[in-house]
Amino acid sequence: MPQLSFEEFPQGRRTDPAGKKVWYTGDDSDFIAFDYQMLDDGRVVLHSALHSDTQGLCEDFLFEVVRRDSALHAARTMVWDAEDYLEEATGDMPASMTEQDFIDHLKQALNAGLH
Repeated sequence: MPQLSFEEFPQGRRTDPAGKKVWYTGDDSDFIAFDYQMLDDGRVVLHSALHSDTQGLCEDFLFEVVRRDSALHAARTMVWDAEDYLEEATGDMPASMTEQDFIDHLKQALNAGLH
């Protein structure tokens, strides 16, 4: 299957991890937020964004389009990579964490076949 870039998304289907800030790891000044989108063709978009007041950054962290059957593993890896990055960047393990909610929500959506 061809890869999909963020720019190719239909406007109503775009992910917005930092804008929503529903699922994230970190604190108010330094965090990585997560979002996903189920595509009609069965693939899943996983997107994370870094927001760092300390470093003066607000940018994409990871963006990946994966097959449905590998989405949970890819999402967990994305969360672990975010935690590792923040721990290295700040010297502390991330304090506020809702990433397990992200994994749980994605799992429910995959099980329900939601789009």
